[in-house]
Amino acid sequence: MKKSLILLFILFIISFCEAKPVAVFKEVIHNFGIIKAETPVKHTFKFSNRGNSILIIERIKAGCGCTGTILSSREIQAGGSGELEVELSADPGSGKIEKVIYVFTNDPVHQIIKIILKATVTDN
Repeated sequence: MKKSLILLFILFIISFCEAKPVAVFKEVIHNFGIIKAETPVKHTFKFSNRGNSILIIERIKAGCGCTGTILSSREIQAGGSGELEVELSADPGSGKIEKVIYVFTNDPVHQIIKIILKATVTDN
C-alpha cells in the first residue's frame, strides 16, 4: 500500500513537470465599430506563451474571404510573445457583422482559439 502511494505521488509530480506550451491572448474579441464597406480595417491581437516549451501556431483559418491574417512567427519560445494582425473588408449592405478566425496551436489546453471580429458596415 505504501509503495503504491509513493508511486502515485511520483507520477503526479512528473505530470506537472512535463513541458507544455500555454497560449494566452490578451483579447479574443475586437469590435471595429462603424466601418465603411470595402474599406479594409486592421487590428493586431497580441499573445504570449506562458508555458515552458515552444508554442507552435499550426495554422490559422479565417471564416470567410473578407478576412486576412499576418502572423509574426509560427514558433513562440517559452516566455515569448507574438502578434496576429487581422484585416477585415466587408461588402456593401452587410450591416452588423461578426466574423471568426480560428488559431490552431500545440497548447494541449487551448488547441483551438476562436478570434471574433465585429463591426457595423455602412455603404457611405
